[in-house]
Amino acid sequence: MVFHSHGPVTPPDEAEQDEPLLFQARITPFRSATVRALRNISIALTAASAATALLCILAGAWVVAVFSGIVCIAAIAAICGQARVDRCCEVIELRAHSLLLHKTDRGGTRTTARFNPHMIEVRHHVMSDGSSDVAVHHFSGAVKIATFLHEKEKYELKCRLHEAISKLRREEL
Repeated sequence: MVFHSHGPVTPPDEAEQDEPLLFQARITPFRSATVRALRNISIALTAASAATALLCILAGAWVVAVFSGIVCIAAIAAICGQARVDRCCEVIELRAHSLLLHKTDRGGTRTTARFNPHMIEVRHHVMSDGSSDVAVHHFSGAVKIATFLHEKEKYELKCRLHEAISKLRREEL
């Protein structure tokens, strides 16, 4: 996930938190298994690998046991990587005077960026391979959002966020 933050980022103040929420989206990656299920899979994989290794050692094929252990370690590393994806999420909040983007990456690092909703534009860009990006463009750059969503969902999010921002701008004129 790519996140660029330009300029100082400050947490929302109390007055801002009291403003009504005009739009909110919580975006999380698809989770095919819970942390508990991933742990159980790791335990079962380790037990099967240990049993295979023990049988191979008893049969005199100790080399097979070594490779069985290497495969087990690689598989558990992949499972742990999947569990780290569970930490990822994006939260988009539109209030009367700010658009807040909260992002949490695979490592658990949280980043927040605040933008003036009157100074931004939400764009949906479709690449030649059919994939797409949704980004919030502002005077000093762009921030990609909705990186976990399917292409149709990205477009729908862009439309709904654009509609909420347009409605906010019309009401304040």
